[in-house]
Amino acid sequence: MRRFVFSVTLLALVFATVLIITQSSVFDRLSARPGESKQVQPSTQPLAFSDTFDRKADNFIPPWSTLVRAAPVRITTSSTHARKGTHSAMLTVLDSDNPKGQRHPRADLIAEDMFCEGDDYYVGYSLLLPSNFLGQLSSRGWLMVAEDGYAGYRMPPFAYYFIGGPSGGKFELLATRAGRTNSNPILSVDPTYGKWMDVVTYYKFSADSSVGFIKVWINGEQQTFTTGQERYRQNTLEPGAPVCGKLLHNNYRRAGMADSVTIYQDEIKVGQSYSTVAP
Repeated sequence: MRRFVFSVTLLALVFATVLIITQSSVFDRLSARPGESKQVQPSTQPLAFSDTFDRKADNFIPPWSTLVRAAPVRITTSSTHARKGTHSAMLTVLDSDNPKGQRHPRADLIAEDMFCEGDDYYVGYSLLLPSNFLGQLSSRGWLMVAEDGYAGYRMPPFAYYFIGGPSGGKFELLATRAGRTNSNPILSVDPTYGKWMDVVTYYKFSADSSVGFIKVWINGEQQTFTTGQERYRQNTLEPGAPVCGKLLHNNYRRAGMADSVTIYQDEIKVGQSYSTVAP
């Protein structure tokens, strides 16, 4: 009788163990169905840099290491427009603003030594050209909003611009190959006015043109370059630069383009996955 009870008890324990393992396996499959992880599960990867600007105006240091501006009000936070949260960065540049003694007026947010040889990073940010943006312009020209990877040595390998004037323009990505001074547009899209544009760029950072490359998403859609490809290969760092590349976002424009121009940027992030940095 005791042997019978022991056998029954043993069989019950085996059955219960198998049932628990089976249920656990089923639940695991249900919680991680293919194609859903990006939407359902938020990324837990750490950010290398983040500024959401959700604060009253301060000196921005940290997280930034350097600001270039003619006066404190040229770069401040604004609660009037925000991509997410409560505030964004408002960058205003007058035609007389040349804080670095350069020909063209500018205001820069800079994080030094961010991108070094061999690094892989996604850089995300949101840009707002306000609804009155075209009305601020008096002539055709260029206005740079980001030049990530630039070390200040020669020419930025890649930079994002508005190219146009009072009647309209394009949002463009310009590329400058190592050893050259002329830049070529490799991506051109219609900008939106009064509506945020979300930009994510993947960089394989290298001064070697056979190693470095980028990929770009605008408003969640991967872009195709003028080459017909979704990947653009060239150097993403400046060969011979003595320091690593910067995270550099700005309002830098051609002199004489306007008396004053205001733009907004928000949710500037650097990380190792798209989902980490996308607004």
